[in-house]
Amino acid sequence: MPDKITVGTEVSRGFINDNVYHSDIQGDIHYSSYIPESYDGTEKYALFVTLPGWEGLYFQGVGANMVEDFGTEAIKYNDKMIVVSTQLNDWGETSAEQAIALTEYFVQSYNIDADKIYLHGYSGGGETGSLVMGKKPELFRK
Repeated sequence: MPDKITVGTEVSRGFINDNVYHSDIQGDIHYSSYIPESYDGTEKYALFVTLPGWEGLYFQGVGANMVEDFGTEAIKYNDKMIVVSTQLNDWGETSAEQAIALTEYFVQSYNIDADKIYLHGYSGGGETGSLVMGKKPELFRK
């Protein structure tokens, strides 16, 4: 079965919550997403991936990652930017691999400007972000 997406149905603060990327390698990766209405695939958009703090893991409930304002603030800075807020399963290697897989999915599936791919991590998400950067720094803007 190829990788695929299940689109969430809950909307909060402009984000669709409980989207699931079904990765053949990394399993189910839960996330919230904001894709501007102006996005039609004809021009490149920036990508901002935020890894929330300790309370944003999936087992803590759908949308728990959206308690923080990082993703909702990010949409104010660039009207041509897709924002993804992860809702991962741990703060270790598993989440790092899932964050990379989800970012790569967006890069492959959307018209993303490779010079404008950003990673943000807060608290526990910062720890995961450090692991991500140790594994695949070339994926993100330098």
